[in-house]
Amino acid sequence: PVGLAGSGDMFVVSLRLAAPALLLALLVDVCLALIGRVAQQIDLSILGLTLKGSLAVAVLLATLAAVLGNFAAEAEGVLARIRALIAGA
Repeated sequence: PVGLAGSGDMFVVSLRLAAPALLLALLVDVCLALIGRVAQQIDLSILGLTLKGSLAVAVLLATLAAVLGNFAAEAEGVLARIRALIAGA
């Protein structure tokens, strides 16, 4: 099938975009588990949901900013090549 040629690349790109947020969620879970072991009186379920959600949004926004910066640089390169092709034709 023609449409499946780039699907491996799309999977790698999506994994690279999601990896920081997934690693952060895992790190927050581990830290909250350690805190829960030490201080068993604290209800960490509400704190965990709020903390993971807020940090995930922050990491995804930072990742999106980096991706858009790279996209802008790539788009400028493509436009320069297109202009060179048009000027040469």
